[in-house]
Amino acid sequence: MATETLALVARIWRDVLAVETIEPTDDFFALGGHSLLGSQVLARIDKETGARLPLRLFAECPTLDSFAHAVDAEVRATRR
Repeated sequence: MATETLALVARIWRDVLAVETIEPTDDFFALGGHSLLGSQVLARIDKETGARLPLRLFAECPTLDSFAHAVDAEVRATRR
């Protein structure tokens, strides 16, 4: 994975979605994701990074890569 955030989000998605492998272009919903699983992902990201993200982020950034970039931006913003 290219960044620490991308690796973190990939690990969380793999765990929550119960998939063995995931690629940066994989779509959360195509992998079986839905709002309840999305809430679990967001709770784990909040716990590990302190970033509080809205559930709508999955609709706005459905791929692992785009989602991780959004998480990274929020983490940077909260650390300022």
